[in-house]
Amino acid sequence: MNNAQLYRRIGLKNILFPTDFSPAAQWAVPFVRKIAKEYDAKVTTLHVAVPDVFTYMTPDSPKAAIGLQEEWSLAQAKKVETELPGLCNQVVVRTAPDVWTVVNDVIQAEQIDLIILGTCG
Repeated sequence: MNNAQLYRRIGLKNILFPTDFSPAAQWAVPFVRKIAKEYDAKVTTLHVAVPDVFTYMTPDSPKAAIGLQEEWSLAQAKKVETELPGLCNQVVVRTAPDVWTVVNDVIQAEQIDLIILGTCG
């Protein structure tokens, strides 16, 4: 066998970058950028807002609070877009009762090959 036969590169077409926009999540951005460029992969930046804190509000507050949370999330997502210049990047912001259901749906819908996640833990 020659070297060309031994070397086989993995294929990464779709990368998922789930983020809560925390400093720990921001640490992952350079890795997302570098790997996506290296493999010419599409990035899906995903933020899921979980409205659990709205449980303690008055009945009229949740709509306004969810609206503010979505507005903030979209503004943060635009910042992430500026940190991934030249990449095919789609931003998905959803509000759901749990994160995993949305992540799982996106993994299936976008045929995700790799998840890059920044965490402090």
